[in-house]
Amino acid sequence: MKTRKAGPDEVERSFRDGELIFREGEQTREMFIIQQGEVAIIATINGVEKEIETRRRGEFFGEMALLESLPRSATAVARGDTRLLVIQCGGFLQKLRRDPTFAFEMLQRLSSRFRKVHQQLMTMMEERDRETPERQCAGMLIEFRGDDAP
Repeated sequence: MKTRKAGPDEVERSFRDGELIFREGEQTREMFIIQQGEVAIIATINGVEKEIETRRRGEFFGEMALLESLPRSATAVARGDTRLLVIQCGGFLQKLRRDPTFAFEMLQRLSSRFRKVHQQLMTMMEERDRETPERQCAGMLIEFRGDDAP
């Protein structure tokens, strides 16, 4: 990882392919805007790491830890040579004040993400409701036991 000053309140970091940006559970408070490359977002689901999405140039990630001061909910890994603009909490507030367009674009993208997750949840609920009561019971048993019950 290489770091360089990008502006008065901004820093750029460069990562090589496969390099860790942050790990799920860390207490860091930065968000990132992708200037070049891609970033894989990886979450641990039932003890298994799974890539849940890829962010590309112009997109941001890491905002939840910055806004909520909670541990990272996923891991971020560079895909290819990646250059990121790093925004700390104080710099984030200044960026919002200086550039209302940035704030509006961020809200649009957050809304789009929420809509996507909402649609996925609705689809999962519809699929669950179509299951027979026997399959629902088997699913609950598997969740309760944590194995592959019949």
